Amino acid sequence: MKTLLKILVAGVGVIVLVVVLLVVLGIRMIDRIAEEGIERGGERTLGVQVDAEGVDVGLFKGTFAMDGLTIDNPEGYSSSHFMRLPASSVEVDLSTARDDVIVVPELKIGMIDAYLDGTGGTPNYQAILANVKKDESGETPPAEPGKEGPKFVINSLVLDGATVKVTGFPGMKELTGDVTVDVSKIELKDVGSAEPLTTGELISLIVKTVLSTAVENGGGILPADLMNGLKGQLSELTGLDELGITAIGDVGKLGEDLQQKAEETLDEVKDEAEKKVKDTIGNLLGGGGDKDEDDDQP
Repeated sequence: MKTLLKILVAGVGVIVLVVVLLVVLGIRMIDRIAEEGIERGGERTLGVQVDAEGVDVGLFKGTFAMDGLTIDNPEGYSSSHFMRLPASSVEVDLSTARDDVIVVPELKIGMIDAYLDGTGGTPNYQAILANVKKDESGETPPAEPGKEGPKFVINSLVLDGATVKVTGFPGMKELTGDVTVDVSKIELKDVGSAEPLTTGELISLIVKTVLSTAVENGGGILPADLMNGLKGQLSELTGLDELGITAIGDVGKLGEDLQQKAEETLDEVKDEAEKKVKDTIGNLLGGGGDKDEDDDQP
């Protein structure tokens, strides 16, 4: 009888040990699955390698934490990365934690570190934003069934700010050297309210917001051709107003405001070109540019 009892106790112990090991293994697998989903989503949308670091999914607590997220440059650039998001953690609505759409009451992201790098011949942001445009227009191949991961609604997305370093642009080093644009705190309300966002779309939204605000704050700091290039590309992408998102901070409306600025810049260039043509014609005719009406009098 004692021998049978020992066997039963040992058997129960083995079962408990197996269950514990399966739970630990399952949690680790969930963390890895979440990490791979973030990386695949970001890479599909941005067209460059994305590395998620130290993902921890707290199933029973309704929490999610990540040690950082790095968006690499396209090949051929000297800076260490395109953009890096610091460690972040968030609580989710437990009632939605197992749904296809997860509701996040508030997500706070600390200071973001970004590089606008011209050492590759063309700015690093050009290829990345071109891929974002392809994804938004439906040109990017869809994700494999079952691998897109959940979609998100975030009631409040707070970016504490960003440091955008500008380096490697021809002529800039001789004139001003490398420069830095500081992006102030931004809060986005009702993210995903109109249409829940995939992980890739959420990362893309953060990229667009940081770059748009850098343009807003970069007057007199950023080279004119870089400013105009960024404005032009951002104006072709989906704006916050189209996504039903309200911005609190310096970002404004990504689409509408940047499109207006791009048009204003184009008008200024056009006016300047017309003036130069008139002056040139005047000189050729011996008149030498604009004259006052009094000069025509004898």
